[in-house]
Amino acid sequence: MLLEYKSDQVTKLEQELEFTKADLRKANAENVELQRKYDNLKIASGTLSLSGGDVREAKRKITDIMNRIDVCIDKLSRQ
Repeated sequence: MLLEYKSDQVTKLEQELEFTKADLRKANAENVELQRKYDNLKIASGTLSLSGGDVREAKRKITDIMNRIDVCIDKLSRQ
């Protein structure tokens, strides 16, 4: 009976560990994506300040390009 209880505890802890690992993988993936977006924004901001053009329009165009790239990546990941 005690052995069965400990076995149940081990199973529950193993499941909890797997859920935690999955959460960590998801958080890491989100972190990578946010870092990529941040890097793109830094590059865009640097480019915009150098060009002296219409900042709002340039940001809109860059956002549009990034969204198109995200759609392409999503389509490729589904293949």
